Parts: sequence; structure tokens; C-alpha cells
Amino acid sequence: MHYYCTLFDKNYMIYGLALHASLLRHHAKPFRLYMLAMDKTCEAALRKLDLENVVVVALEEIVTPELAWVHERMTFGQICWTSQPLLCKYVLARGADEVTYLEADSYFFADPQLLFDEVGSRSVSLVPHAYAPGHDQTATSGVYCVQFNLFRNDAPGRELLEVWEQACLQYTKERSGWYPGQLCMDSWPARSQAVCVVQNPGAGVAPWNVSRYRIGGTRAAPTVDGQPVVFYHFHELAFMGDGAFFLSSYAIGRDAIDIIYRPYLEELASLWRQLRVKLPGFDHCKSFRSPGLWSSLASLDRKRWRAYLKYLLLRTKGRHNIVRTAVQA
Repeated sequence: MHYYCTLFDKNYMIYGLALHASLLRHHAKPFRLYMLAMDKTCEAALRKLDLENVVVVALEEIVTPELAWVHERMTFGQICWTSQPLLCKYVLARGADEVTYLEADSYFFADPQLLFDEVGSRSVSLVPHAYAPGHDQTATSGVYCVQFNLFRNDAPGRELLEVWEQACLQYTKERSGWYPGQLCMDSWPARSQAVCVVQNPGAGVAPWNVSRYRIGGTRAAPTVDGQPVVFYHFHELAFMGDGAFFLSSYAIGRDAIDIIYRPYLEELASLWRQLRVKLPGFDHCKSFRSPGLWSSLASLDRKRWRAYLKYLLLRTKGRHNIVRTAVQA
């Protein structure tokens, strides 16, 4: 059996549900997915949904009283990042022989066994960002992306998991653009022979690297340079309403939109409709509103001004990626 874990709040829950649906669709072996609910609304919703192969974890089970200080020192996003290694340790402490952390906005198009076969008997996996030309952010975001991180319940796995936790505990509101939890991974391959750097190009396809690949295959089985997309990381994607979605601030090509994005958008729209039936009144999602719809720029607060300026920058660069689906959310 493979053990996975992920985390999200009520606004990201729809992405977590899509991740779960993709595992059910493609995972041949038995699996268990631990979902950490980052707020009480999300926790209550997940417990009511009672999803197949899912274990719901409450935030206070991870951020214990001994770590309560993080709520004062860190932003909500930083608490989420710090909870990643804590959640992995939580799963291992319950007897799992391995655990793989997944980002909630990832989605599998193929069986992840392809990646486990590559990792083999090694204790830890890392997936490179594989930045496309013009998008290299190694200096600030690191060589590797937190998105498919296997830790075995052995000495090398537990050692690097502890290193990750200690790095994440350095997050602080005063350094919002610093990512120690991800940057610390850059040294792991040189530090331990138990680390596998996944070479499969279909692992961690994402907005920052998709432009480097030739997109092919079908919506059911997309490929990059002829290799199956194992999972795609739908970073930045947000709902806009009326069947429209904001894809990314990165330029996304037409083939990627048609073959990779549209199946995911249709999955999200379908899940959203089901969610509204199962949980009447639940209307939480990550949203992006076009500033052009706002009635008066003078009424914008600081947060919306920043969004408006980003909107103008994206339009200037030709990266205003808004797509509508035939399936209404």
C-alpha cells in the first residue's frame, strides 16, 4: 500500500477533491490519502463527505500546543508549508512504512507507480522544478519543488524529514519572500545517496516548465515529449465564475490548454456541482476576479490594488490566461 498526504483549507478543498478523484482513477494498488484540514469549515466538510481511502486530520493534531507559537510568528501560508513535514511525520508515526507528500492542486493523469518504480529502494524522492527558459527561479525557490516527496520510515528518510521540519520552522512573517523549507532540499542529493532525483519528465509538469515540452497524446492520456504526464501541478489556477477559470500568470500554450487544462477544469466544475448538492451552502473556492469588473478603482483596498497591478502586468505580457469550459461550475 502507498500512503499519501496533502493539506488545504476550505478555499483549496475543491483541488484536494480533484487530486483524490485522480488517484482513485489511476492508482492500481491500494492507497490511503491523509488530508490535513487547515480550518474547521474544511474539516467538517471532509468528515461529512467521508471520502474513499481518506483519513481526515485536524490542524490541532499537527500544530500541537508545543508549536502554537507558529500562529503568531508565521503567515497562514507559512503555517501550511511548515505543516507539510509535520504531516509526513504524523503519518509515519502511525505505522506507515512510507509517505509521499502531494500538493493539493496536483492532478494525476497516470499511475504514480511509474515514479515509485524509478525511486526503487531509495528513501527520499525529489522532483525538479525543471524551469523553462526565461522562468528560472532557482535562486529564490530552489532546484526542487515540494510536490511529490517520498519519505520512507527508515533512518535516511526520517533524517531528511527532520531536516525539512527544522528548515520550515524558520519561516517568519518578517521574511515573506524566503522559502527555507524548499531551499533546504537543494543540498539533499549531495548529502545522502538515499535520495532519488526523479528524472521522468511527466512528473511535476507545471506552468513554469510546460512551455519547454512538446504536448501530445489525448485528454485522457496527455504526453510531454512523447512521455506520459504522470501528474500536473496546477499552480495559480482559480475560479472566476460562469464556467471561467484563470489559469496562470505564465504563458500557457494552446495545446497545453486543450489537452491538459480542459480535462482538469471540467473535473473541477463537475466536482463543484456535486459539492453544492452534498454540502448545501458551501461556496468556498480560490477565486480570481478580473479588476475590469470592479465599479471604481478608487474603492479598491491595498490587496485589490496589488491584484489590479498584477492584472495589468499580465495583460501587457500577453499572459492573461482565462478559459471557459462547457461544463458550468
